[in-house]
Amino acid sequence: MLGKKTTPNISAEKCTACGRCQLACQRNAIGLAYEKYSVCAKLMYPERCSGCGKCAKHCSAQAIEMTKSEKQKNTAPRFKKWDKMLAGVVNFLL
Repeated sequence: MLGKKTTPNISAEKCTACGRCQLACQRNAIGLAYEKYSVCAKLMYPERCSGCGKCAKHCSAQAIEMTKSEKQKNTAPRFKKWDKMLAGVVNFLL
């Protein structure tokens, strides 16, 4: 299902790499990574992010802004392929 979801937009220029956002994220979606010859927070696993905004609340540098984005529908194509394969097997058995 498609819908609007809030995701963290992390500014590499403002981030101090303190790790507070990483500790605040209960789903382990945020990590520290190299960005433009420095270390900063980054949304490493967007599929894990629930959009709760705890990372933005705990950021002392105010480097995280929650923005609305389209939710990705990443599992549907896999199910379509599985349905076609399963239909072929059922037809073979009948």
